[in-house]
Formats: sequence, C-alpha cells, structure tokens
Amino acid sequence: MEHVVRNLIIKILEQGYLPSSAVSKSAHSKIQQFRDAGFISWEKAGRGGRYILIDRNGLKKLLKATGYHGSSEGLTPKAKAVSRHCDAHAGNDHSLVIHISIKGNGIVWRKNGVPVDINSIVKDCGMASIVVRPEDEWETDSPIALVENIDLLVYAKEYFADKPFQGNILYYAGWTGAKTIDWLGKQALAPEIIFPDYDFVGLKNYLKLKNHFPGLRLHIPAGLPELVKRFGNKEKFVKQSLKYSLEQSDEDVKAIYAILQRYGKSLDQEGLLLAAL
Repeated sequence: MEHVVRNLIIKILEQGYLPSSAVSKSAHSKIQQFRDAGFISWEKAGRGGRYILIDRNGLKKLLKATGYHGSSEGLTPKAKAVSRHCDAHAGNDHSLVIHISIKGNGIVWRKNGVPVDINSIVKDCGMASIVVRPEDEWETDSPIALVENIDLLVYAKEYFADKPFQGNILYYAGWTGAKTIDWLGKQALAPEIIFPDYDFVGLKNYLKLKNHFPGLRLHIPAGLPELVKRFGNKEKFVKQSLKYSLEQSDEDVKAIYAILQRYGKSLDQEGLLLAAL
C-alpha cells in the first residue's frame, strides 16, 4: 500500500472521517477502492463531502499486515512515524535539544520566565542540555558563541582559556537547522561568534547563519596558515571542494578559503589547541 494512501486510511481510522478535500486526485481512485469494498463510505458535508469509517475492525486487520502499530495517540513523533511509515526519519519532531557550556559567571537562563541555574549544572556536570518543546520558552540574556564540534563544549575550559568571550557556548552539531536558527532568533542577543571547522561545510554554515545574524563573527585562529599546513586533511579538502564554492562570500571567508586552497587541505576546529606546538 502506498504511504500516501496508507496515511489517509489511518486518518480515517483514527478520526472516524476524512474531508474529501484532503484526498489528492492521484489518491482518489485508491481511496475509492476502500469505499467499494465497504470499509468506508461517503457523505455530503458542507459544500463538499467526507469519507466516514464503516468497518473499523476490517481496516485495522488490513493495516496490521502493513506494520500498523495501532492508535498513534500518545506516541512520540518518531515512534508515530515508525508506526505509520516504518521510518523514524519521516517523523516531524518540533522539539529541539540544545547542549550548553559556559565561560564566566552570571549566565542567565529562564524557562517560561522562571530562572534556571545553568551555571551550577555546568559546574557540576561539565555541560548542560535543555529540551526546547513548542510549549516551552527557553531564553537567555547572555552572549552566545557557536561551536561545530562537541569537543569544544566538553573541553571549553581549555579551548576558551585565551579567548575574551564570556557567555554561553552552544554546540550546533555540524550544520545549523531551521529549528535552531528560529530559536536563536528569539534570544535577546544574537549569536556573536562561531567556531567552525575550517573547511567548505563549516564556512558554508557560517555564511548561512550570517544571512540571519549579520553581526556574527567568524573566529580566525592565530597562525591558521601554519595549522592548515601541518595538521590539515587533504582527502577531506578534495572531497568537499567538488561540492562547494566559496569565492563569492565575505572577506573573512575569502581569506580562509585562500589558505585552504594554498595547501589543498582542510582543518578540523579541534586544531585550535595545536597553535603552540
């Protein structure tokens, strides 16, 4: 059974009805087959009509053969996607997990207006994680730095020891998605600095964020040319350079891009600790 048709039948099963307008032209003939078989019927409703459930047990038995879990009420979005599509990635989860470390004192966080002592959590546990659900408002008035790799979060004390930044350090896991950007846009202070991998993906992600937060700065470590020369990765550079072009970008990206091209290498951001070697 096609996923589109299967989902429409599940909606009829769980809601008891389905407006005719919800059925696309391509799916209409397939839904009609269920009507002809006596599982559902059609009735006039308002200016249009709707399909209504007739044989609940029959539909359940039919869907069970396709892996139907049963009622998806109360399931998490990913579990619901497995029950409907046999694929968790088809689930639309609107929650967002943010991993945080801090540098400095007096970092303020609030959940739905109530202060949360993130400072103590980070001090005791090394880092903190918050789950931002649609019904919750997590906010901070403190500055934000973004790091691409979790190493900079776990070892924030070492990586940020010689940097003047004071505030929240947030891990964005390689590529910043729309939910993260939307949530960052609701904070009192936009992200002010980003620590990416010094490769095509990291720089592309910076440019993407720069479009949303024009004040965002790209951290360029001292001695970057030497770091790229000594510790850069040729294979990663070649693989990514086939996909990305960065000639048309801001001056900081152009400067880093020129270094990467000079040596034909990319540098992981963890190399920031190697400047003194």
